[in-house]
Amino acid sequence: MNVLQELGGWESEEMVSRYAHLSKPQLMQHVELVSNFLVLDDVILSHQKEKAVGD
Repeated sequence: MNVLQELGGWESEEMVSRYAHLSKPQLMQHVELVSNFLVLDDVILSHQKEKAVGD
């Protein structure tokens, strides 16, 4: 919601709800982006832990 608010230039979440309408394909695109970010974050954290154990 915050991303939409920033992109749309709205001052409140209420305005986002009133004016921002995303289609299912658009929502899925955002879900995919967030999912990819979380997977990458997990990979980075795992690598850091492995490196710390090996030191």
